[in-house]
Amino acid sequence: MKNLRTFLSPTLLAGWLILLGFLWAGYGHAQERPMTVVYDEKEQPSHIEREVIVRFDPKQLNIYAVDDTTFQSGFLKEVLRDNAIERLSQVLGYDASGIEVFKVFTRMTSADTLSITRLGDTIRVDDHWASFVLQLPKG
Repeated sequence: MKNLRTFLSPTLLAGWLILLGFLWAGYGHAQERPMTVVYDEKEQPSHIEREVIVRFDPKQLNIYAVDDTTFQSGFLKEVLRDNAIERLSQVLGYDASGIEVFKVFTRMTSADTLSITRLGDTIRVDDHWASFVLQLPKG
């Protein structure tokens, strides 16, 4: 299968949620769930229907679930704090607690903060572990 990627510019929603873009259809865990590719007016793959990639503010996450490397997917209520779910539900207009979520970086944890470059420099790594794919309900 061809690797399809389409990303939007990062967009800040509700002051604490960053919409990073749409999921790509590629190899790995993402193919284990049903995916429908949506095409643009030029018949080019645009995005996966009903899926968005978000990076949450780390303070809004349940760190125990994020740091559990056996956790690959579940529901938003398992990874996000209650007050954040309430605010997201208000923005979306429906109860967001049952939205299915999938880890983007399945082996990363909140302890992954530094990396050593090829030149031996130590640099800070972005909080990629706070990124999840949300599979939105139909409608």
